Amino acid sequence: MALILPRSVMIHVPKTGGTWCAEAIKRAKIPFEEPMIPGSSFVQSRHCTINAVVDRIGDRLTFGFIRHPMTWLRSQWKYNIDREAYKKWKKPYNHWTAKCWSLDYITFVKRIIAKNKAHIPTNEMFKRLGFVVNAAEKRWERGPHAVKFIGRTEFLSGDLIEVLARAGEKFDLHVVAQTPPMRVSKAKVNREPSRKLVKKIEQSNSQIMDLLNL
Repeated sequence: MALILPRSVMIHVPKTGGTWCAEAIKRAKIPFEEPMIPGSSFVQSRHCTINAVVDRIGDRLTFGFIRHPMTWLRSQWKYNIDREAYKKWKKPYNHWTAKCWSLDYITFVKRIIAKNKAHIPTNEMFKRLGFVVNAAEKRWERGPHAVKFIGRTEFLSGDLIEVLARAGEKFDLHVVAQTPPMRVSKAKVNREPSRKLVKKIEQSNSQIMDLLNL
């Protein structure tokens, strides 16, 4: 999802609070457009990278959100439980969620690690926000169109207000702050992952952890 506002552009990373941001922006009466990407399906447009809308940016301030890789995976699992999305992604997309899927959250995390996909949170967040892989150093780095402001899902309301104000958008910050939670998952995790599992995920997503200052 890309939201084109008068003075800013939001690039949405799935499971980082983009639906809530869109609702808050709508309630604050900031005009915006969510463009369809030529040659892409609705699903592909909703999951586009910043590179797909470069020609629409101009001098607008670009921004997006990231979150702790473990809570990002938890959100993915809950979404799949609520909507049985793992069935939809299996064919024809062969999505990583389907490859690692288990109705048990801990097993899901273990399969992600066993299949060498523990870095998925970083890949999914960075590629949409305009980061590119430095092959020589085997690290992600900011590409020429990387977003200028990266907020945290953990501080979603405050960070959205900050970036909208920084961009010079005209809005009532109280309306944004009072926007209720959106699409809260009903699924519950019945077991918490061990510290060993959490550490493996964190180590595989060290660049996200660095950006989060964790």
